[in-house]
Amino acid sequence: MGIVKQVITYILISLLTLQSFSPLVIFSAYYANKSFVAGVLCENRNKPQLHCDGKCFLSKQLQKAEKEEHSEKTPVKAIEAFVYIEPILLTNNSNELYPAQPNYPLYPPNQYNFDFPGSCFRPPSI
Repeated sequence: MGIVKQVITYILISLLTLQSFSPLVIFSAYYANKSFVAGVLCENRNKPQLHCDGKCFLSKQLQKAEKEEHSEKTPVKAIEAFVYIEPILLTNNSNELYPAQPNYPLYPPNQYNFDFPGSCFRPPSI
């Protein structure tokens, strides 16, 4: 089973690489079959004075590959976020935006202070 996964992985990597090098593949196919392209597929094969030699076919293939590459890109979809805001409860049926603050302190003054309890530095004992 491990060898099958490796073979599939290598095939997929090869296909992705081939896709990214599609212009190189088109150029190599053109130069490998240049005489066939110039004699059969070229639009200007009846006009040898233009010395096209199939370059018109090559440019059309490159434009076709570029168009397919741009059309394959999927557009980014916008993500819509739903935000729920809970209504503020108003006190005493008034039109205040915020509820009334309590008149008493949250911490009694004798139980809360800002003094640091002591030092964390301890000199070595002899």
